[in-house]
Amino acid sequence: MTAKVFQMLCYWPIYLLLKCLVNYRVEGQENLCGLENRPVIFVSNHASWLDGFLCAMAMPRNGLVPRKFYPLRFLVTNRFMRLWDIRMPVAIFTHLNASIKVRRAGGDVALAMREAVEVLRSGAKVWMFPEGKFTLDGKIGRGKRGAPYLHRETGAFIVPVGISGHFDVLSERHIYKLGVKVRVNIGRPMCLPVGISLEEGSAIIMDKIRSLAETNTDLNK
Repeated sequence: MTAKVFQMLCYWPIYLLLKCLVNYRVEGQENLCGLENRPVIFVSNHASWLDGFLCAMAMPRNGLVPRKFYPLRFLVTNRFMRLWDIRMPVAIFTHLNASIKVRRAGGDVALAMREAVEVLRSGAKVWMFPEGKFTLDGKIGRGKRGAPYLHRETGAFIVPVGISGHFDVLSERHIYKLGVKVRVNIGRPMCLPVGISLEEGSAIIMDKIRSLAETNTDLNK
């Protein structure tokens, strides 16, 4: 409940700031109709420190805020949840946001995703970046096995989301540029074919994300 209230309070200040600083637009919110009360695995590409904000602001409003889609539980690695080092402000924010810790498990996807599985089974909505890191060149890379594993274990719908323009805002290689066109394109809910491997499932997911991001690029022309 604390995370939901926190995200609703942050919604308008962050949304208005984004609209002032970048040319921000969301496509495909209609694809989320019917998912308000269901667990969802949101998956998107990752290129900027702003990605979490871009994604959270993309949810459809119910009244003044997206209360039926909050809280969004973002998956983050251990290093962004440590309260005792230089990243303390980030860690405080991730804790208030009820982010889900992804443990480094030496390739053991079940161990790494254990908390996320429990959260999804409780009916929550999680958001993850399947690549597991920022892109260093702006291109969408290969996804890891986490998203198809969560889908297999919980049966929750996967909603792919393609983001474009964010690499030019606050990425690892770029400083902020005013007025950049940033597009968030929400795809239709999907299920993976039964019996495929986690690697095959990851490839399907990343292809869909890539297609949505490329559609954004076409819209920007």
